[in-house]
Amino acid sequence: MMNYQELATTAHELITEFGQTVSIVTGVTSAYNPDTGMVTETVNSVQAKGILINYKLGAIDNSLIQQGDVKLILSPNGITDITMATQAVVNAKSYTITNVKTNNPAGTVLSYELNLRGVQ
Repeated sequence: MMNYQELATTAHELITEFGQTVSIVTGVTSAYNPDTGMVTETVNSVQAKGILINYKLGAIDNSLIQQGDVKLILSPNGITDITMATQAVVNAKSYTITNVKTNNPAGTVLSYELNLRGVQ
């Protein structure tokens, strides 16, 4: 029988070894202070490890995957929830997450595959 927890550990170790630090921005909250008239924003983000990969030309369909999009293979360690409402920051560049695929055989998350599109 397959031990998926061991696979998850191995996947995290490989992504950590060959990948880089990625910030996953899970939300921006803002609060208005009526006394000062100022709005303060707080960015909620977590650090994760991921591998950034360029798509092969044949994968670009100009619909789901557009020219300039990149794939991010992300370790699930430290990530509790990832949606298309979040953003990823890799090498000081912000990306919008346009697709999330969770690799989770038998309910054990091994990794996330994210389609990233650069923020203009």
